[in-house]
Amino acid sequence: MKKRIYSMNSKSAFTLAEGATHVETFNNRHKTAFTLAEVLITIGVLGVVAAITLPPLVSDINDRVNSERQVNIAQKVTILTDGKKIEN
Repeated sequence: MKKRIYSMNSKSAFTLAEGATHVETFNNRHKTAFTLAEVLITIGVLGVVAAITLPPLVSDINDRVNSERQVNIAQKVTILTDGKKIEN
């Protein structure tokens, strides 16, 4: 058996499917938002992803900086010795 529901805001009517018990109405009074649990779970997932991905990225950056420093030092040593080979 179909129920006939009348909207308070308009005069049009619609029919609920069989077994439906309620209809959610969204108007200016009701605002939808995320629940605290959803926000905390999202922050937790982002934290786990950051914990997994950041250490390799930081390591790569440090390796790149160290290799640039080594090249820079080698260039300065070459300039200071005027390209002469240093004997032990």
